[in-house]
This record gives sequence, structure tokens and C-alpha cells, in this order.
Amino acid sequence: MPVALITNVCDTNVCDFAVPPAVDALGEIGFRVLASDRTFSDAATLSAFQAAHPHAEPLHARDPAELIGRSWDEAGPIDVIVSNDHFPAVHGPSENASLELFRETLERLVIDPFALLKAAIPRFKAQGSGAVVMITSCRTG
Repeated sequence: MPVALITNVCDTNVCDFAVPPAVDALGEIGFRVLASDRTFSDAATLSAFQAAHPHAEPLHARDPAELIGRSWDEAGPIDVIVSNDHFPAVHGPSENASLELFRETLERLVIDPFALLKAAIPRFKAQGSGAVVMITSCRTG
């Protein structure tokens, strides 16, 4: 059975956007779907996600490298990674912009996906294959 890892499946306790179709479509065509999100430490969020996607297997990890390690440990070779990266767009005058929010935006939309791929590429090379879909958005809430 092929295996897919989908990251950031919930955003601020809302399991929405690109995730439901990705989780469901991959499950329907026979993939084992591993689903990861930092909010899975919240029992209500995890429960809601599991109720909506009973065939998906939730994973929680502190960082992208740990997530890659746990995924391969749990399921063996991963065939597909869907890196679903999002962060709310913050609008306002530049002189009032929060550097901390800007740093967090870059961390979530650029650094974390890069770290995920950096950890996955050696494993994909060792197994001789692997596919990656990158979904990145910065949206207004």
C-alpha cells in the first residue's frame, strides 16, 4: 500500500482548505494517509479531525525533521509528501509591522517546508523514489 504524509492538516483548530480533498482523495485511491499538525496536542482538535477523516492516521512531532523520522518509522517508505503550509496574512503599514510576526510567517511558509524536504530527500534517494506537493498560502482570516 502506498503511503502519503500530509502536513499541517488543521489551522487554528480548523481542518479546512486543501486538506480535506487531499486526505480523502489519497485515502480513496488506496493510500495509507499519515496526517500531521502541531494542534493535535489539543484533544478536541485531534478528535474532530479523526471524526472527519477516520482513515487518516494522526502524527504529532515537534519539528519537521522529527516528523520525517516518525513517519518513516511508523509506515516504512513514504511515497508522497503533501506539505500544506499556511499562515494568516497580516495587513498594515510597514512602519507598524511586527518583526516577530514576519519571522513567524517566514518560519511557517519557508523554513519549515525547507526543513521537511531537507530531512526527506535523503530518504527518498535511498528508496529510489518519492513525490512532493508543496501548497503554501498566506491568507487573511
